[in-house]
Amino acid sequence: MKNSKLKIGYLAPEIPGPSSTFVYTEIFGLQRLGYDVQSYSVHPVPEPKDHSLTPLYKSTQVLYGASPLSYLAADATSLVTAPVGYLKASVLCLKDAIKNVAKPRIALGLVARFMVASRLACQLKKDRVDHLHIHFAHISADIGMYAATMCGIPFSITAHANDIFDNSWLLNEKVSRSAFFATISQFNRVYLTQRGADEEKIKIIRCGIDPSKFISREKQPVNSTFLMGFLGRLVEKKGAAILLAACKQLSDQGVDFRLEIVGGGPLQDELQAFVANNNLSDKVSFLGAMSHSEVSSWLNGLNSFVLPCVKDRRGDMDGIPVALMEAMLMGVPVISTDISGLPELVMDQQTGFVAKTESAASLAKTIERMMATDEIGITKIVSSAIELVCQEFEQAANVEKLLHLIIENNDLPGVKQHV
Repeated sequence: MKNSKLKIGYLAPEIPGPSSTFVYTEIFGLQRLGYDVQSYSVHPVPEPKDHSLTPLYKSTQVLYGASPLSYLAADATSLVTAPVGYLKASVLCLKDAIKNVAKPRIALGLVARFMVASRLACQLKKDRVDHLHIHFAHISADIGMYAATMCGIPFSITAHANDIFDNSWLLNEKVSRSAFFATISQFNRVYLTQRGADEEKIKIIRCGIDPSKFISREKQPVNSTFLMGFLGRLVEKKGAAILLAACKQLSDQGVDFRLEIVGGGPLQDELQAFVANNNLSDKVSFLGAMSHSEVSSWLNGLNSFVLPCVKDRRGDMDGIPVALMEAMLMGVPVISTDISGLPELVMDQQTGFVAKTESAASLAKTIERMMATDEIGITKIVSSAIELVCQEFEQAANVEKLLHLIIENNDLPGVKQHV
């Protein structure tokens, strides 16, 4: 499928951001296939400690943070150099703002992001980008679709979770205007279709993972105390509060266990206070943030990985967290919930264990059920989990699916013959 004439632009909120590994691994996957990819980050990010990311960090162009004058200059340049595209994008932005007039913050945000889009459009033309792919259907998609319209190039979007369930303005319009609209789960596809989006445009492209980087351990660890692990940002939708409530129930019942929580976030103080107030300090440890290179070693020592995702009070929920895939590939039995696209990865008694969403009692029973499962049962579940991740969520295969869609939606001479 190699074609050096097709240059792909990549736009995301943060490249290479610490929480957007799936974005830059996708970029690297396309580059390995022989494609020239230019990356654009909405926000600036700190220089990564991982030196393998330094070239990407240095080549990525940042959109926010420039002087107001530079945005005005880019806007004038776009008008002069591509008046038809600029006016077309202006009309779209005006219509979009009017549709959201009852939500002034969104309407004004669209107008502000139009100015940023002009800056991006200038860069896309300078870099001779043929197709723009955008990760996340909220702010970055606003900027990207106006910029692509100004340039007269096709664009596509990958939607995840928060950008569908919470920050979800103009979804149907974005689906309609895009060359294709990818999302990470069948659940998301059904959800978007039920909201009136064009089903034909919506494609499933998984957030993939490289199986070679997470080798399954040969046998389950023998710990004197059953050790569980949680890894995620300490926000409501990750379910750490439900997990601690379940731990309180298990502790009251005399169940012997330990829990290690990796990650930080706005709920950390509240969660630590719960642990202290409920005499769980000898059972629950907060390890703080952990570099991605340390995760494999940590996972290797766990008896179970628990990520009991929930729907938060704003309606936001997780998609299919990559952390679960990493644990599964390592041979760690996982426990999660039946929310969003999670049942497409974690199937009860088949590829893991599933608790009812937002039920501490159900989660406590599920943990006990896993603890009571014999070695043969755990081995069977772990083997099925590895097989599913390798078949459905393998990174290279999903990058190729994405590339096929990009090629199919570009009319450059000689491109489609490489599909």
